[in-house]
Amino acid sequence: MTADETFSLFAGLNDEARAELARLATIVSLDRGALFFRQGGAADRCFYLLHGQVKLAQITADGKQVIPRLVQPRQMFGGVAAWSGTTYPVTAEAILPSRAYAWPGPLLFDFMQAHPTVLVAALRFVSQRLLDVQDRLCDWTLGSIDRRLAKRLLDLSATAASGLTREVQGLSRQDMAEMIGTTLYSVSRILQGWKADGLVEVGRRRVRILDRNALATIAGTSKDP
Repeated sequence: MTADETFSLFAGLNDEARAELARLATIVSLDRGALFFRQGGAADRCFYLLHGQVKLAQITADGKQVIPRLVQPRQMFGGVAAWSGTTYPVTAEAILPSRAYAWPGPLLFDFMQAHPTVLVAALRFVSQRLLDVQDRLCDWTLGSIDRRLAKRLLDLSATAASGLTREVQGLSRQDMAEMIGTTLYSVSRILQGWKADGLVEVGRRRVRILDRNALATIAGTSKDP
């Protein structure tokens, strides 16, 4: 396991423990459009994304698709379901060519119990995911569509593998609509307006941010007085 393939969950491990963790893992490499797992399937593995981007999508009872989360490099996915031995609540699709470590859920859970610092880090990770969900629900309830879209684009650009970047790749406009709970038409209209105002450039499955401060103002996250 190389340094660039290690994330905060395992940062406190010594070399021997890291080597053991690498030995326990298998590597899964997928092309764009392939699935790591499908909603309703037996949750037998948890994953840590090394490269690429993964869309977590859920089909609701009325047949609509929502996208609760995009997984970026150095993030885990599928862990909670695998540790609890249930089924996956979402489908995990690679929207860019992707590579991930995979561990059987019970095996990784046993490893975490033997290394308390890892268990504490895992709890923090899950807690942060819950806070993210709470924040998003608040946005859906109180925020306008343009505010929600601006905030999501800023968040995604800030969690890209290279750190802060200007470009969000791999998402269709329909994906964006499903992430913020709106329609394809609304997303297209807003992006075209921002493009005309010089805030973004829009391409096929690509949005390049030209004026980050302006988007932050729309999102309500600007630090300006």
